[in-house]
This record gives sequence, structure tokens and C-alpha cells, in this order.
Amino acid sequence: LVAKTVATRMSAQPLPIKLFYSGEVFRHEKAGAGKQREYYQIGLESIGIARTWADTEVLLLAIDCLRHLEVSDFKIALGHVGFFHGIIDGLGLHPERAAALRDAVDRKDCAWIDDAAASLDLTPEKRRFLAELPNFAGTAEVLARALAVVENSRSRRALQELSEIHAVLAALDLESAFTFDLSEVRGLDYYTGIVFKIYGRAPGGELGGGGRYDGLLGRFGRDLPAVGFSLTLDRVLPLVRDAESLALGEFPAEEHVLAAGKAAPEQVFARAWSLRGEGRRVRIEGGA
Repeated sequence: LVAKTVATRMSAQPLPIKLFYSGEVFRHEKAGAGKQREYYQIGLESIGIARTWADTEVLLLAIDCLRHLEVSDFKIALGHVGFFHGIIDGLGLHPERAAALRDAVDRKDCAWIDDAAASLDLTPEKRRFLAELPNFAGTAEVLARALAVVENSRSRRALQELSEIHAVLAALDLESAFTFDLSEVRGLDYYTGIVFKIYGRAPGGELGGGGRYDGLLGRFGRDLPAVGFSLTLDRVLPLVRDAESLALGEFPAEEHVLAAGKAAPEQVFARAWSLRGEGRRVRIEGGA
């Protein structure tokens, strides 16, 4: 709905377009339930910026939202669909075989993947890597391990983008809030770049998520890059210690514009993070 609105009703709006929304959404229950459930959702979208710094900004804003709600016990699982797409491209698999591999990775069926890898012309190291792919999650170390094995440009580009984001997270001392998950294969037909899920402390407590979806607006006649996230308030609010005490602060009229230029992203985002922590409005322009 947001993509359609931007493409059809905001065509005269200068780029980039940054907006937030709130409202009720309907989701299908798991197979067999035969009904929908209604949720209240808030979200944020950054449209018109294809660069990695826009992905980083959206991730930091997701953290900022949770912290303003005084939700501190959460973890963000961050991946990149380009990594898995690159592996499929490199293996030259038939679409049906590629779909079967994706399903096996999703259900973490290492035995099936190992059998499939045995039929491919792979070095022992690459076969072992493919078989272990469902468990390729953890600290930034998994990015370095993957870079040492994969050779295709698409996967390596995805790993490089994740490494650039990690550099900013490390500079802001936010590494503990993240885990890198290279086995995330859900949403491959929707997302085009980073993809992330936000989990609360409760088992199975998925609070929200998002990612880059560059191809979606083009379906409505305006082909623009886009990245965003949403939070399901029905799941977030039970984690808020004292929801009644939360207050919406005054929205400052003054806007601080940070001209990134050739500055290191870590420096730019450190400054933006500091200013936003003081309750100030910040806009970053000209990021790499």
C-alpha cells in the first residue's frame, strides 16, 4: 500500500522521500487456521536512495524507535538476499532445484543439502560450506568466513555491504544488538538487498522487520530504490515497562543537515546518532 501510494500519488514529491505510517494490517494465520488476524503496525520508509548508508540509517532508526519505547532486550538478525542469489547463480541450478535448496536452507535440513552438494562439481571446501549454510549465523566473523569461500561477485558484493554496515554498528557500540544471518532466505521474491528480523526476548517473539525492496515501486509505474521497516505494536507494547508513562516529545522545527561528502560513514553516523540522542532532527545528504 505504501509503495503504491508513493508511486501513484507522490510523483511530484522531490527525492528522497522519507515517511512513516501507522495503521491496522491483516495477516493470514499459519496454514490450516483459515482466518486472518488484525494487527496494529507502525513503519518507516526511505525511498529514492540506492546507497548502503540508507540501509544503515533505517536500521539505526529501528533501534531508536525501540529505545524510545524503552525496549532494550531485543536482537536484530541481519542478512542479505544477494548472498543466496549469488550462490544459486554460481551453481547454475535449475529454478526448481534452486527452490528446493532454498526450502532446505529455510528448514535447516543440512542432510538434504549435503546430498545435493554431492551431485555438484564442487571442491570439498565449497561442499562443506554449502552444507553448513543453514547454520551460518552469528557475529561479524561469519562475514569473513563467507568471503574466504565464495567467489561469485553477487555474493561478495552482498557481504561487502553487510561489512560496511557492521563498521558503523561497531563504531556506535551496537554490535551486541545484531546477529548476521546468511541463511535468511525468506522474502527472496520481495526483497532485493538487506533483510532483517527484529526479535524480542520471548521465544518466537518477532517484533518486526524490514529490508531493501528496490523493485516494488516499479510495479506501480515509478521505479525507485527503497528500504524500510515495520514494528507490530501488539507484540512490542507488552515489552514496554510502563506504556502509560511514555510521552511524545516536541518535534523540533530546526533540522540539522549533515553533508557526508567523502567522510567515513562511521563518523557521519556517529554524529547523527549523537544529535538524534539529544532529540534533534537530522538529515544526511550525499552519503557514499
